Amino acid sequence: MCRQLTALNTIAFFFLIVASLACMLSFAAPFWVIYPHAFKTWKVESPPNSLTDVMPMTSIGIAWKGMLAHCFSDLKCTWYWENNFDMEKTLPAWYKASQVMFICALLAILIALLLQSIYSCCMCCERPCRFPTTIASFTISGAVLAGLALGLFGGFAYRDGWFDFQRTGGYTAQLEWAFYVGLGGVGGLFIASMLFFCDGCCLAKSYRGYSRTSQA
Repeated sequence: MCRQLTALNTIAFFFLIVASLACMLSFAAPFWVIYPHAFKTWKVESPPNSLTDVMPMTSIGIAWKGMLAHCFSDLKCTWYWENNFDMEKTLPAWYKASQVMFICALLAILIALLLQSIYSCCMCCERPCRFPTTIASFTISGAVLAGLALGLFGGFAYRDGWFDFQRTGGYTAQLEWAFYVGLGGVGGLFIASMLFFCDGCCLAKSYRGYSRTSQA
């Protein structure tokens, strides 16, 4: 006889979907770090009487960095894969490691979503209790990898003085909203994985009880 999804599994699935969307948004949005960006402009006297009336001056704008792009205050973005990955090659090793770990986290999350979708459609399987624990394993793997990526990014950015007022000459960076959305996604993944584990344990216990009753 086919079973219905348990309330625990439904709640876990909800957390998994929300956390997955948060992690995907965090990875795609180029708003992990915001910092002042200095650039040169030209000041022109009005009316200009000579070439000396055209003077260079330094202006301060705003720039953002994320996992995939580098954007400026005019919302013009340079993606790291443009021009044969020229900008990607200039990133420090810890930045690239964060990118790789977050990509691996997203792959684990997508596998968990796929397995949960299959599980929702295959409730007539003989041993469905194996699915929630497998889903939980991929979910917790995604949470750990994403958490490591966020921790590595924040920790090494701090070590390199991105947030140090004195070391940057007064132009300090700050963590932006996409970074915190990623943290929220990691928390949601941890909650979902615990719920999936509990659901799998409850199903396994009920299956063992049903098997003893049938044999008797």
